[in-house]
Amino acid sequence: MVFTSKLAQLKPKVKILDRISADVADIKPKVKFLWEQLVTTSRSPQALNERGNQILAESGIKELVDQKLPELLEVINAKQPQNAYQVQEYAREAMSQLKNDLVLSSQLQQGAFNTGADVDAVLLVGSIYLRDLVLPKLNFKLEDIKDQ
Repeated sequence: MVFTSKLAQLKPKVKILDRISADVADIKPKVKFLWEQLVTTSRSPQALNERGNQILAESGIKELVDQKLPELLEVINAKQPQNAYQVQEYAREAMSQLKNDLVLSSQLQQGAFNTGADVDAVLLVGSIYLRDLVLPKLNFKLEDIKDQ
């Protein structure tokens, strides 16, 4: 009897949690889009805006991508991208993984500190730069992204 009573009390709370979960799922891509606009343009294909170019120039991410380009290209190529959009997404994934590299972690943090950005913004900027370097190496064009 007590169990049934407690269960009845929990049902409305579970419904509220389900609604909150759906709302968060709906809001998440919108927040991501707004966050990306801090360093990129809103048009497709994405390009660095003035702030993004500043981060690219002052954070050290450009030099890091240039240094690691063969490894990053290998990671992207291993996923066998079928179009330019996939190259862009795989470049983001590859750059995001650098956050887990203990050797690079402090370098990324210092770059973020130097530019007043966070590490994720530095990595996003790096991924756009990486995408632009990798697309022609994989026989894709930047313009192909807006068609996909």
